[in-house]
Amino acid sequence: LYRKTFVDNIDKENLPEGWRMGTLGEVVEQTIGGDWGKEQPEGNYTHKVLCIRGADTPSLKICRNGQIPIRYILPKKLQNRKLLQGDVVVEISGGTPTQSTGRSAQMNRIADSYYGCDLICSNFCRVIRPIKPYEDFLYAAFTDLYRREIFFKYENSSNGIKNLNLDAVLSEELMSIPTTEKALEFTDKITVINKNVIFIGQEHDKLTELQSLLLAKMGQ
Repeated sequence: LYRKTFVDNIDKENLPEGWRMGTLGEVVEQTIGGDWGKEQPEGNYTHKVLCIRGADTPSLKICRNGQIPIRYILPKKLQNRKLLQGDVVVEISGGTPTQSTGRSAQMNRIADSYYGCDLICSNFCRVIRPIKPYEDFLYAAFTDLYRREIFFKYENSSNGIKNLNLDAVLSEELMSIPTTEKALEFTDKITVINKNVIFIGQEHDKLTELQSLLLAKMGQ
C-alpha cells in the first residue's frame, strides 16, 4: 500500500500538488536512545519496564508477546525513554552478513494495556518519534527500505558488530513526502489493517496459553 501510494508510478519531476521531494529526517521530531538497566531491582534502579530489542521486532510487527525481557531502570530516565503511540523502534546494532540492521516496529501496533508495563527500547536500538501525522508513513518507509536491503549501504562495523548510521539514513535517503491530508488518508487505511493485526496477534497468544494449559492437564 505504501509503495502504491507514494513510490510506484510517482513522477519525481511532476509530483502531485503539495508534495515535495525530501529526506526522512524532515518528518522526524526527534530520535531517542535506549537503555538496558538492570536484570533485578538494584539501588535506584526500581522502575520495571519491558525493553525491546532488535530480536523482538518481528513479534511486535504481528502484535505477538514474544520474549521481551523485563528490566529495571532509573525512574528519572523513564520520562525521556518511554515509548509513545506512533514511535518507531529501529535496530541500530546487530545484523548478519545476509541480514542488515534496521529491523523496526511501530508502537501503533501494540497496546500498553496488553503488555501491562511501560515499554522502552534497548541501547542497541533507537526510537524515532515522527512528526504528526506522518507516523504511519515513516514506519512504512523504514519497512520498505529494509525489505529492499537499502540499509546495507549505511552500515559500518566496530569490533565485528555492524552498526546502522541512522543519522545518515534520515539525512540522505530521498523520497516523496506527501501532504498532511494524504498522510492522514494513508493512516486511515493502515489503521483498519492494524486493528486486525492486533486482534489476530492477541488471539494467537491466548490460544498458545490455552494450548499449554491443555497439554499440562492432559499430562496429569
